[in-house]
Amino acid sequence: MDLVDFHHDDADYVDRLRVSYQNATPFPHVVMHDVLRPTSDEIVGAFPDLRWDGWNARQHSYAREKRFCRDIERMPDLLRRVIYELEAPTVLRFLSSITGKEKLLPDPYLEGGGLHCSPPGGQLVPHTDFHLYEALDLYRQLNLLLYLNPMWKPGDGGELQLFRKGEQDPVVSVAPTFGTCVIFGTDHLSVHGVSPITENAEDRRSIALYYYTSTENETFSGDNITYWQGHDVTSLSKAERAELLISRGLVRTARVFHRLGHRSNPIYRNAAKRRQGKRTRVIDQS
Repeated sequence: MDLVDFHHDDADYVDRLRVSYQNATPFPHVVMHDVLRPTSDEIVGAFPDLRWDGWNARQHSYAREKRFCRDIERMPDLLRRVIYELEAPTVLRFLSSITGKEKLLPDPYLEGGGLHCSPPGGQLVPHTDFHLYEALDLYRQLNLLLYLNPMWKPGDGGELQLFRKGEQDPVVSVAPTFGTCVIFGTDHLSVHGVSPITENAEDRRSIALYYYTSTENETFSGDNITYWQGHDVTSLSKAERAELLISRGLVRTARVFHRLGHRSNPIYRNAAKRRQGKRTRVIDQS
């Protein structure tokens, strides 16, 4: 690997990352620093500014001012090479070794991922990501976020925030400084977001990649919907608030049916029984 350095050949370091990932709160994650070999000048020089015609804009109250590009053929060569490295077998094996997620697959279409850029005023409301990737019949397992901001300072906002589900205050906040990489497991409990970017900050630049498996988890991990944890109802009319309540009710009902469907699937039910049988035999032998 020429551009990204995870020290994957250092067994002791990988073991420490594995322990850190497994014991992290509010859900499994690990934060690494200085993982990029190119200098910040090279990366920032290659990263498109907001005038680039390759950006797509996401303009809604949950992801304000966010730009993204998932078309890898349009990306500058240096950034494209970084993404190719992060999807290579060496990185997939590294991710499996620290997370315990086996047989990981990258997404060649970068659905929801790729290059991300948000100017001052941008924000990402806390949410959980989709789990079912219906276009490829895959199941989302991991998020990898690589930050590319050499001048980020305390007070600029834009931190990645990790929450316990149902709580308003983050348990972990990570500044998006240059070369910082965050890897976390993603399921229906991994609530995360980005705090508001202040007016004095630079544009917030990052690469986002997601990793999948071809088989479903034995336990319920989510469905095909991104669930936003906050709604600004103060500006809504009574009719709009009623519609929001109906929408919430329908979404919750859908999740209940999806969870029941998962539990009733004999493949996962039998796998759970086999797993329990193995535990029982271990106890009996002791």
